[in-house]
Amino acid sequence: MLISVSDLAAYVYCPRKLFNERVLGITAAPSPRMTLGSVKHAVFQHANLVERRVFMSFKEGMTAEDVHSLFLDAYKWALEWQLKRKAGQLSEQSINPSEAFSSLLPVLDAEAGLRASAVHKYALTNGCYGFDLWQSVVPKIFSEVRVRSRELSLRGAIDRIELFPDRCITYELKSGSPPSSGVWPWHRMQVAAYSLLAQRRFNVPAKQMAVEYISSGEKRELAMNPFLQQEVTSTTAKVLSLLESKEPPSACGRKSCSCG
Repeated sequence: MLISVSDLAAYVYCPRKLFNERVLGITAAPSPRMTLGSVKHAVFQHANLVERRVFMSFKEGMTAEDVHSLFLDAYKWALEWQLKRKAGQLSEQSINPSEAFSSLLPVLDAEAGLRASAVHKYALTNGCYGFDLWQSVVPKIFSEVRVRSRELSLRGAIDRIELFPDRCITYELKSGSPPSSGVWPWHRMQVAAYSLLAQRRFNVPAKQMAVEYISSGEKRELAMNPFLQQEVTSTTAKVLSLLESKEPPSACGRKSCSCG
């Protein structure tokens, strides 16, 4: 049985809430925030399919701003298409498509800027463009990478991976606010699990990871260690046990949680 990495994060946040949802089937209707999150994931997944066209459009003499525009235009097109696909769901939740576009645009713009900066720098340094650039650029940056491992009993989709010949770095993108220091425990669990999955998917070490809090523009970096790896393993076992249990865990007591 493969469980979602999101279930690990949900367990760290509140075991009772996860039990209610996954065992008892008590689920709240998707919130507007969840719906916009699903749109964001779909946009990046679709953008991966058309990214080759962006590289093929990159010509010698283009500035970093020009390349930024190429990436952003591709993301905007994907966003508009996804909003049209989900028009019915947006309407049910009284989400204005124009407002949804505006709220997601900063995330797409930040991602486009990151890609453009890395690609433009590599092109100038190595003097390659178009198809040659597409084949040789390092690091290769992928969004919404689907991963799974029977060894780990986990599956999921990584927000972003920077892939080098000898290592990879995993990123989780979050729209909420960060804690005063470090990352929230459930976010740490999520990005750590994805790092272990990325290591197996690409067969390179994945010791570096980060959580990016989009609203505040902060990137919180973490490093894999044996203790964190063991925490992922033990939490996976606890989630598997919970999913087979008939006894609900105690309520977490958080005011922000609906587990009670």
